[in-house]
Amino acid sequence: MGRFCVISWGSGLAFTTDDGGVTWASRELPSASSWSCIAYGDGSFVTPIYQSTSVAVSTDDGDSWALHELPSASRWIAATHGDGVFCVIAELDTAAATSSDGGATWTARELPASAQWTAIAHGGGVFCAIAAQGTTAATSTDGGQTWTTRQLPATRSWSAIAYGGGSFVAIGNDLSGAHVNVAAVSSDNGATWSLVELPRCVPDWDIYTHSTFYAITYGVGTFCAIGGGYGLVTSTDGGATWIPRSFPDGYEGGWWSCIAYGGGSFCAADSYDSFAITSPAGVTWTLQQLPDTLGWAHIAYAPRANTFSIIPPLHQRQRVGGMESHAIHATGRTTRQSSLLQRGPL
Repeated sequence: MGRFCVISWGSGLAFTTDDGGVTWASRELPSASSWSCIAYGDGSFVTPIYQSTSVAVSTDDGDSWALHELPSASRWIAATHGDGVFCVIAELDTAAATSSDGGATWTARELPASAQWTAIAHGGGVFCAIAAQGTTAATSTDGGQTWTTRQLPATRSWSAIAYGGGSFVAIGNDLSGAHVNVAAVSSDNGATWSLVELPRCVPDWDIYTHSTFYAITYGVGTFCAIGGGYGLVTSTDGGATWIPRSFPDGYEGGWWSCIAYGGGSFCAADSYDSFAITSPAGVTWTLQQLPDTLGWAHIAYAPRANTFSIIPPLHQRQRVGGMESHAIHATGRTTRQSSLLQRGPL
């Protein structure tokens, strides 16, 4: 069934499962630190420490980890892998770093502007990074060495980006009061973008809850975006149209902060509870049990061993573009007032 690996925020522990989330085994991280994001590629998981020069690398599917050195103590916020290169970016800065040897050594790179960078993806030979606020994006066609500024189609609290089927798709939340959440779609490697409105996922009877989206991934010909307040949608036409999907009964109001696809399954985790959900195609979902309530925020998948890895949020990551959000959970779980930090955490 493949393997999931969850990494605990600040505890120095990781958990792995080889039976789809039914049972878990404890693993040990190099330190109890602020693990801010995770990526997999070429046989390695990498997860940097926020505002540190340290990055943890695992070459055995999350069983053991070793620390390596990044070129600066920046606010590392997002990571991805493509064409043999890991690339990590920092928020509120121009700092980036790349590694072409599985995360062992890193080279400093520079983004084209100082912005609240929040997410990065790779596809079609291109790295594409987006900023949490405004319309700033950037692309690199040479493995992260040089970058070109791009323009997203509207000002939103952009939270995540994914690549699939020849397109980049970014998702953005609207906290202005209208709560019109959107996707930005680019089919020319991030050069130009079109704006698509996401559907309202909240039932008509719920007048208090507003959907937000924190994470997006691509698999089996489908983009799947997920978040809070019933926020769960899929697109099978490259992000042009979206269909609302249903959570398992009783779990619609969670803060589903991360999602990945691999081994024939989507997998998402709730950053406030000890739950995950899985689905083969993003249409129907099954509830799974995580080992603890540790604020799960990021997930990665290792295709060579059918391995997932999840890590919890940076400082509980509670702000979306610096804006406050009030959420009422329709499931009857504790009502939370949050400041949601882009990209999927909560």
